[in-house]
Amino acid sequence: MYIGYFNTYDGGIPPEFGALTALEKLDLGSCNLTGPIPPELGNLELLNSLFLQFNNLTGSIPDELGGLPSLKSLDLSVNELSGEIPETFAGLQSLTLLNLFRNHFRGSIPSFIADLPNLEVLQIWENNFTMELPANLGRSGRLKKLDVTTNRLTGLVPSDLCEGGKLEIFVLMDNGFFGPIPDKLGECKSLQHVRLGDNFLNGSIPAGLLDLPAVAGG
Repeated sequence: MYIGYFNTYDGGIPPEFGALTALEKLDLGSCNLTGPIPPELGNLELLNSLFLQFNNLTGSIPDELGGLPSLKSLDLSVNELSGEIPETFAGLQSLTLLNLFRNHFRGSIPSFIADLPNLEVLQIWENNFTMELPANLGRSGRLKKLDVTTNRLTGLVPSDLCEGGKLEIFVLMDNGFFGPIPDKLGECKSLQHVRLGDNFLNGSIPAGLLDLPAVAGG
């Protein structure tokens, strides 16, 4: 069962959607939605795709969304959401895509993000995330795109992001990262696009990165 977006819909997300237990995909992107995300959506155990991007949703992410065992794609980008990534998201073992960019999220990126076995795309740019990137973020071997541009992240650039050999796009611009660019990044054959500018990095760019079509150090 699938519910697509309503071109003329305006208002909040009906909590009654939580009763549609056969629902597999809910796409309400660009619907001028306002108000919070109903926790009742956590009742949709068959839901594999939830798209709420380009709206005016407010409040925090309900903990209940972390109880969706089939969820593969979650896009909450370009809203007015705030708060932290719920700890319950550790249970999203099927998740492949997590888009949270252009919101007001804060706090650290939880360490369990590194343990999500199927995560391929993590885009959290233009928020207020702080602290360091989780250790062993590339341990699952599936991460293809990581974009954390314009946050308040700091620390060293992780050296293990390419251990799985899948990373293609790696963007850390406009944060507080410092220290050298890891030599291991230059050995990552899958990389296609790297942007590291507007940080406090030093040292030389690894030789392997100089051959990429889009590289920005800093």
